[in-house]
Amino acid sequence: MNLKRMLLVLFLLVFCGVVLPAAPQEINIRTEYFPPFSCALNSKTHPGLAIEILRKVFPASRYRLQFRNQGWQWALRDLQRNRCHAVIGVCKADKPNLVYPRRPLFKTVSAVYLRSDSPLKFVSAASLEKGKTGFLTDYSHSDEFDLFLEKHASDGIAVIYSGWSATDKMVRDLMQKKLQAVVNYTAVMDWAMKRIRNSAKQIRLVKKLDNEAEYYIAFTPGKRESWAFVKQFNEEFEKFRKTSEYQKLLRKYGLTEDSI
Repeated sequence: MNLKRMLLVLFLLVFCGVVLPAAPQEINIRTEYFPPFSCALNSKTHPGLAIEILRKVFPASRYRLQFRNQGWQWALRDLQRNRCHAVIGVCKADKPNLVYPRRPLFKTVSAVYLRSDSPLKFVSAASLEKGKTGFLTDYSHSDEFDLFLEKHASDGIAVIYSGWSATDKMVRDLMQKKLQAVVNYTAVMDWAMKRIRNSAKQIRLVKKLDNEAEYYIAFTPGKRESWAFVKQFNEEFEKFRKTSEYQKLLRKYGLTEDSI
């Protein structure tokens, strides 16, 4: 199309009152790898619960979501420097100066797990000192278990797992009696046990800890569009949570309302 014809088409569109559709608004989001909430971002089937929720809340017809897996400190640094719009999985108490929706994206609660055939009676962290207990690196479950980790940091009683398959390895080690117990988030364990054969039969949750935490998608106050994004999230997430599609999404990741 030559320039004259292009100008004529644009003139006719304006003259006739035709409004061209706006380009989707880009939202850059950082997230730490934290299954089942944030898994393999490029997965066509299981990118993560939080990822799928956000794709419903911010439809592709109006928004273009750009997700990036990033270490936690690096993600927060980019948010504070306005290099991205939002970070998934922030606690309000830790970063009160960010822009938050009304409702958290997800919740977590920790629990103690034993093998189904274990004779152990869990009473306190001290009751696990005769064997090995698995933990994910860099997570805190309670003051009592923080002290347990500090006390047994180098004697082999507290076994720390890290990396992309950490929970899966921990579950298998418990099944194979390489561990006596596991302390982990219920949602994380539910997701792993949904995928690992026979684990749900061989492992039992024996006690939930009193440490429920709420995690938000937090937006930077340094970008004026943050408040519009929060408004969109507030309205659409509230609607989505009431649908059968939301319940189906939870089941897809092996979760229930109780585990998030």
